[in-house]
Amino acid sequence: MKSPRDKAGAEALKSDGMRMSRGMMSARAPDIDVLWAKVMIAHHQGAIDMSQSVLKTGDDPEARRLAQATVDENTKAKADLEAYVRKHGG
Repeated sequence: MKSPRDKAGAEALKSDGMRMSRGMMSARAPDIDVLWAKVMIAHHQGAIDMSQSVLKTGDDPEARRLAQATVDENTKAKADLEAYVRKHGG
């Protein structure tokens, strides 16, 4: 790692990934469709969290642009999935 900031960012990414995995593994639902949506919600939240860690600690303009795009795209996808779960009683 180049700097303490890089080390902090790497630790944040590791923590974000572990939290995402726990969320995906702990999802429960009455049927496969709602379960899929819940697992995907955790997946998208993980992508958001990891991207926000890059935005906090990363320096490369291209990586930051991609991280922001990832936040934007995954925030919408997560909201769509949450609406699906609400509609289908999950």
